[in-house]
Amino acid sequence: MDFKNNAALLVDGTVAKEGSHTVTVEFNALKKDSQQYMDSGNNKTNFIKYIVTINPAAAQLLPDTMTAGGLTLTDIIPDNLTLVINKSFPMTLKNIKDQNDKPALNYSYDSSTRQLVVHVPDGKALELVFYAQLSGKNGKDIDVSNTVNLSGGTSYSVTSTDNKK
Repeated sequence: MDFKNNAALLVDGTVAKEGSHTVTVEFNALKKDSQQYMDSGNNKTNFIKYIVTINPAAAQLLPDTMTAGGLTLTDIIPDNLTLVINKSFPMTLKNIKDQNDKPALNYSYDSSTRQLVVHVPDGKALELVFYAQLSGKNGKDIDVSNTVNLSGGTSYSVTSTDNKK
């Protein structure tokens, strides 16, 4: 991410000197992690809890002209997973830097393409949590790889992949 600072020295209302400096700061704007969901008896289940950390620095990722539209998080749910959203396994979105801020959860899921789309505001440190149920037999090791993409128009895009066995 580039941060640019412009300055001008005015002498008697006239620009005597101008300058600018750009600093590039690299940080992870997106991180996807998962954990196997444990039941109340602390037994492993076939559910996976996904935790997606979005913009932990709460930086403005989009240019000023595009911030109103926010960012779009896209996740194609793999064939061996089923997205689960219900009272027991709710999808949640929270601001991790400002507990008083309650961002609206605006999402859609197309079961035919298996695409989850979540619209999130720019400039906020957010955490999205959702659950998926793993297909297959209990006791068998199954590889699970899931990638999430965060984008904002044509100006911003970042991807994070979570691989587990």
